[in-house]
Amino acid sequence: MNYTPSFCSVCGGPLQHTLSGTNCPQCSVSRSPEDYPVSPPATVTTDTAPWGFWTGLMVWFVSIVLLIMLPLVATLIYAVAFNPRLLGELARGVLAKDAVLVSLVATFGAQVLTLALAWLMVTKAGRRPFFSTLGWNWHPQFRMVHAVGLTILMFGVALASGKFLPHKETSLDKVLEMGLAVRVTVAILATLGAPIVEEVVYRGILFPAIERGQSTTVAVIVVTLLFWGVHVSQYWGSMAVLVSVFVLSLALTMVRAVTRNLLPCVATHFLFNGVQAVQIILAPGAAKHAPEPARAALAALLRHCGIL
Repeated sequence: MNYTPSFCSVCGGPLQHTLSGTNCPQCSVSRSPEDYPVSPPATVTTDTAPWGFWTGLMVWFVSIVLLIMLPLVATLIYAVAFNPRLLGELARGVLAKDAVLVSLVATFGAQVLTLALAWLMVTKAGRRPFFSTLGWNWHPQFRMVHAVGLTILMFGVALASGKFLPHKETSLDKVLEMGLAVRVTVAILATLGAPIVEEVVYRGILFPAIERGQSTTVAVIVVTLLFWGVHVSQYWGSMAVLVSVFVLSLALTMVRAVTRNLLPCVATHFLFNGVQAVQIILAPGAAKHAPEPARAALAALLRHCGIL
């Protein structure tokens, strides 16, 4: 009996056909032939995301634990080994430059470990392609020019928020006052690390996991709130910044839901953070006032695009 060649929607490997249906020898999953596409899926959708809700939630939870615990452990080890007086300062709640720099470097380590975990889960330890499984593609109606336009729009929201909503000095503002080394490290983490790691975790893994078990609407709401929630402690005290971060979270999640791809989210997030990173390095004093960083960042972006 002849069968049409088909591939497993989980690992992309060739299927074996039996009298009872179709079987994947790698995944040990038996299904009927109509459950499998003729070729491996190119992007993650509700039907093809090869991981469930609890797996996606686990990756998100571990990423948060790493982000909290690794800087704390690294700072304590540094204090014990090189600067015992730092322990007393930390106990009194004093924000020391050495502790901040060590924490920032450890945060980069947490990002690397999070990406490693994401790779293991998405690829099933190398048995699936990483980027294509996540949906690392552009959309015909969303290219780089659209990412630039959306970034400008979000900075417009930041301008309005800074004008009409209260803003107080946040913990991040205090960190940025500690010198150029701290500002450069923050800028690198925000530009090179956060857009990739956060998008892979939130909209690459968690979004399709929730969508698969619930619905697109539920996925948009939950991912938007989770992404916003983990940033609240950084910007607590500034309603203007919190509103801007919420708008960013909602916009990125909606882009993911509409385009069904992750690359537009990464590009937009990169532009948004990148412009702010340049402003943080070149004009750190303006970070105390919400309207100023938004205005400076928007002007820089407009000049970059040849508009100003």
